[in-house]
Amino acid sequence: TLTRPGDLLARYGGEEFAAFLPGSDLKGACLVAERMRAAVRKLGIKHTGSPLGAVTASLGVASALPVRGSDPAALLKETLHNLILAKEGGRNRISQGALV
Repeated sequence: TLTRPGDLLARYGGEEFAAFLPGSDLKGACLVAERMRAAVRKLGIKHTGSPLGAVTASLGVASALPVRGSDPAALLKETLHNLILAKEGGRNRISQGALV
């Protein structure tokens, strides 16, 4: 679902991935996240331990404009916070936030 040459998907943890979308604002990042969520759901991979009966994706989305002195770790922290909100909200969803 990542279509631009500068976009990057990387494994961050056991079942966690990070997508870096340079030049995307929050709205654009959310559109990509929704495409990712829908693509995983469309695969229809059975998962008996899931209330939905299939593998799904929960995504945390955040956006920031890089400025001198900004802390990249703050963007990661916001993204992970939003991921937790998406999982706690029922999974198979997106939770978003922005850093300014």
